[in-house]
Amino acid sequence: MKKYLLFSFLCLIVSSNILAQNKLELKLKQYSQEPDYTNQTHILTLENLSKETLEVQLSSRNIKCEDPRTKKFTDLNQTISTNNSGRLNNNTTLKPKELFEFSVTIEKPKNVVLGSINCTQVTATVVGQRPITESVIIKSFVPDPKNAH
Repeated sequence: MKKYLLFSFLCLIVSSNILAQNKLELKLKQYSQEPDYTNQTHILTLENLSKETLEVQLSSRNIKCEDPRTKKFTDLNQTISTNNSGRLNNNTTLKPKELFEFSVTIEKPKNVVLGSINCTQVTATVVGQRPITESVIIKSFVPDPKNAH
């Protein structure tokens, strides 16, 4: 009997963790159509898959990554914005089953390292609860015009 109760309790904990992790879905909807040597704007979607309203914080950061084209890595600037209100500075509230579309612009500064790679991690985190996060990685190449064929 004790083994059965312990097994049932363990199954309940595991299933609640699995369900809790599926509250958000973050996807890259459209990769930028701009050439590699310009600033690029990518369209992403965030969907609240839960039955409750969620407050979500969106963030972006440079992360190290590898690419067969180069060993050089560079940091780029990112801006998260919405179609309606411009730059997104605050948290976003999503109703149950709501789909939110936003953009991430990756800006190449004038002193950018040519022939380098950048990976930007975009993360959506539910605020005020056990950390529930989803993330997408966008890889950008900064070509060196001297090496263009």
